Amino acid sequence: MDFLQTRLRFFTGRLTRCLTSNGLDSTSPNIEVLAAPNLYFPFVSNISPPNHVRTQITATLSVRDWAKAVEFYKSAFNAIETYRVPGGGVCRLSVDGAEFWVAEESPQHQNFSPQSLGGCSVRMLLIVEDPKLVCERAVAVGAKQIVPVSEEHGWRLGRILDPAGHHWEIGRPV
Repeated sequence: MDFLQTRLRFFTGRLTRCLTSNGLDSTSPNIEVLAAPNLYFPFVSNISPPNHVRTQITATLSVRDWAKAVEFYKSAFNAIETYRVPGGGVCRLSVDGAEFWVAEESPQHQNFSPQSLGGCSVRMLLIVEDPKLVCERAVAVGAKQIVPVSEEHGWRLGRILDPAGHHWEIGRPV
């Protein structure tokens, strides 16, 4: 048995034990692919066990008119709502799997909108296939074009100001 077969058998056994100890079905015909993803898919480097929390960084945009801001992001970026706090005022949005949060400003919790601050302290970067199309769509639904899409420094990039006062750079590496 060569090295790869030995490695595959080892990882298959480990995954089978992990699945069955968590009450999951270990009889899937694809268990070998799950057990040793790097053998089949070298670009997959981090397969986590069930209920594992993956470290991430995400933004929460504080806005003055939460419902209007959410509708803008849905229209401009084709965002979908993946979670909403009961009663509204806070939700998580996803743009092709890239998640961010939008929340009504809450001065009592030190969460201020750009209107309250007189500007924003962070710039969002949205990486998409067609930056020009996304910028045009955002402007069509109420954003202001700050910098038109152009190519420099290895990026095709433009910048908009959304109606809630947040700056977005929309681009992609070239």
